[in-house]
Parts: sequence; C-alpha cells; structure tokens
Amino acid sequence: MTQQAPFPLNTWYVACTPDELTEKPLGRTICNKQLVFFRGDENRVAAVEDFCPHRGAPLSLGFVRDGKLVCGYHGLEMNCSGKCDSMPGQRVRGFPSNRAYPVEERHGFIWIWPGDPEKADADLIPELHWANNPDWAYGGGLYHIQCEYRLMIDNLIIYP
Repeated sequence: MTQQAPFPLNTWYVACTPDELTEKPLGRTICNKQLVFFRGDENRVAAVEDFCPHRGAPLSLGFVRDGKLVCGYHGLEMNCSGKCDSMPGQRVRGFPSNRAYPVEERHGFIWIWPGDPEKADADLIPELHWANNPDWAYGGGLYHIQCEYRLMIDNLIIYP
C-alpha cells in the first residue's frame, strides 16, 4: 500500500503576492515543502527547494544578485532552474541541482504547482475576475492570524 500525500500536489496554490518578492529571497512552506522564491533573470519569478546543496543552509537566508540566488553561507549561486552556476573557490559541476517548481504570476498573486511539473498547466489557475475588475473593491493584503485558516475564511465570506 502506498502512502498518500497529505496535500493534493497536482494543483496550483497561491504562494505569495508580488510585492513580497523584493530584492531578498522569500522562504515559504507549502504542502510541507520548504521553498524559496526569488526574481531571477528578466524579473522572472522562480521557486526552488530552500536547501543549499553544498552545506544545507536555507537559501532563503541568502540574497539575490544579478538574477541568481546566492547562499549566504559560502556564496553558492543558483539559477532559476535550480542549477548551481558558481561558487567562490569551488567547482560546482558535480553539485546536484535543486528541484525547481513551476510558478506563474497572475491575478495579483504568485502561484506554485508543487506536484508533477509535466502536469502543470497555467490554464488551470482559477479565474479571479474580482482581482482584475475595477467594479470590485479588492485591496489584497496579508493577514497573520492565530487560528485555523478556515475560521478566517468563514469570517470573510460574503453571502449574496
């Protein structure tokens, strides 16, 4: 008997808002996966495992330089596809790549697909007409709550 994942993985999840991606990497846990988000080449959003393949430091504690994610421990540089490009004083050719995840920027959110990348289809991202419609009052924002998330959703639902 195979063990089932505790979360559906082959679906899109909201990871963050674009304004959370500043010049620093952003660490997030989604579906029990430690991830780091950053803006790479041409301002493209990327998400990779939040783990330096050199010494295991969280890459989210590093910084972004010239579109590369740089580990704050020994300076390993990783590109948007999770491949190690360079590291001061080291050869990185044999370093394993980190898993990179499909991400999309749409409707004022950064979306991630934590499952099989071959099944990631951006057309499956829900259409959020209220996020792009001037007739709706939508301000976005991030709420830190000290309760189970469904209680907050229940509080915010507006019934017609």
